[in-house]
Parts: sequence; structure tokens; C-alpha cells
Amino acid sequence: MIELEVTVLREYPVDEPDSARIESIVAGALAAEDADGVWSVAVVLVDDAEIQRLHRDFMAIDEPTDILTFPYDPEFNGGVGGDLVISVDTAREQGAEHGNTVAQEIEFLVVHGVLHLLDWGDSDPDDRARMLIRQTEILNSL
Repeated sequence: MIELEVTVLREYPVDEPDSARIESIVAGALAAEDADGVWSVAVVLVDDAEIQRLHRDFMAIDEPTDILTFPYDPEFNGGVGGDLVISVDTAREQGAEHGNTVAQEIEFLVVHGVLHLLDWGDSDPDDRARMLIRQTEILNSL
């Protein structure tokens, strides 16, 4: 059984997807992966400048990216989960490239971040391909 708290912080003004939709996507992705326990997930929507700052500060890469995932430490936080920081600017660009609205791209990135919280990796091309397939499967099931 899973106990879930989802917080959506809109540091970048975007109306869709709404907070209820984001919460249902987080819950659906966790359920699809048979997660259990007490979870807390924060989804933070930012612009390219903010995600570039975080990318530089935490990963030493001085460029924007689509999503950064910061898993919580269960020993420190008392539960599992993490922060998913998503660039709306990059989501808008990537969405246009893939024929998605900005809302659809944000939803895709939310699932991506949840999978990272569940220890999915995408550091090599094969792992990334598997992860992208799983993201699409999860979104199609919701």
C-alpha cells in the first residue's frame, strides 16, 4: 500500500497540466511500478534560467535541461520520494519537436522523474530506450 503526498510548485506560470492531473500521474506511475510505503513528491515547474542554475550547481553542467530529479534520503527525510524540477521552457521546445503540447511534455517528464525516484537509470542508450518505452506505457495506461 502506498501513502502519497504530492506538492506542485509553479515558479513558472503555466496552467496545464493542473495540480490534480500531476498528482494523478505521480500516483499512477508509482502504482504501475508497484511502489509502496510513504511517499512525498514535489513537482517544481521553473524556467530555463533556474534549471540551468541547479544543473550547474548540482551536476557541474552549465546548460539548461528538461528535468532534474532530487531523491530524498529516507534516513534524513523519514520517507521516500523526491523533488522533480521541470523546465517549462524546455518542455515547450521538446513538446513542439515531438508533436506534444507543453502539458503533455510536462506529464511525460513527471513520469520520467518518478521512474528516476524508483531507481530507473538512463545513463546509457539502452537504459534510456527502456525508460522511454516504460514512460510511454505508463502514460498510455492513465
